[in-house]
Amino acid sequence: MRKLLYIVLSFLLLASCAGQRRHNTALRRAHAILNYAPDSALTLLDSMETFSSEFSRGTLMRWQLLHLSAQNKCDTVFRSDSLQLVLVKYFDRQGTPNERMMAHYLLGRAYSDMSQPLYAIRAFLDASAAVDTLSADCDWWNLTRVYMQLAQEYYDTYLPRELLSALEKAHNSSLRAGDTVTSIMSIGSKYDAYELLGMKDSASLVVRQAAMMYEAIGRHDLSSQVLSLLITPESEAGHVDTAASIIHYYEGFSGYFDSDHRIRRGMESYYYAKGIYYLHSDAPDSAEWMFRTLLEENTDLNGRHAAYLGLSKKY
Repeated sequence: MRKLLYIVLSFLLLASCAGQRRHNTALRRAHAILNYAPDSALTLLDSMETFSSEFSRGTLMRWQLLHLSAQNKCDTVFRSDSLQLVLVKYFDRQGTPNERMMAHYLLGRAYSDMSQPLYAIRAFLDASAAVDTLSADCDWWNLTRVYMQLAQEYYDTYLPRELLSALEKAHNSSLRAGDTVTSIMSIGSKYDAYELLGMKDSASLVVRQAAMMYEAIGRHDLSSQVLSLLITPESEAGHVDTAASIIHYYEGFSGYFDSDHRIRRGMESYYYAKGIYYLHSDAPDSAEWMFRTLLEENTDLNGRHAAYLGLSKKY
């Protein structure tokens, strides 16, 4: 009888170990595709929820961390920080540096979605401090995302010098990650910081630098998109020919326009820039049409403010 009990217990132990190995293999697979195919990773992780009652404590925490990461990369809006706080507490004690970074990063994303910028900034700073940049397996890809999110919070809270610092760190980490597009994006994004600082020449310089770098890798869509930031300042400076060439480039290559030449929803602020171009090209009626189109098609506060500002300049 005792021998039979040992056999049963041994079988259960082996079955449990086999189950844990199967779950850990699935988690490794999800982690491997998370940055490049987050929707597929989320589907895989969702399929594992049925077996979550079988997970060990460590497997459950890793599954939740990866599941939240996949949701974040699929643009889920977080309404609570409760699970993120649990993950931070766990991985601060038992996680790797990369896991600790991700836990704090996801906490910051929750605070960002909940419109708590100061808490978000603190969490992103904690995330950047948690990672081991001297380690061979440092997760430079996600560290870049930490710095880019930190930069967004600094921009939203009007901290331009801190914004520049975060973007410089994002640029360096993206180069280490081999992420060429984000490395260029971090350069072009300095435009916002220089605008807040009133450094117009520097703002124009970084935009043109980023546009040239995008062109060099064949990304004319991204090049035209970043150059569109210069339509308004070039028009107001009287350089209408330059503004016209940017408009032509943007409308031809950005990918934002449909067959009826209507811009993608959410991008209607372009009508303000084109309206300013028309104002300085002695086409006031066309300018007014652009501002009124913006007023009709963009209902958010910033869009309406821009439309009324444009109309006031016209009149």
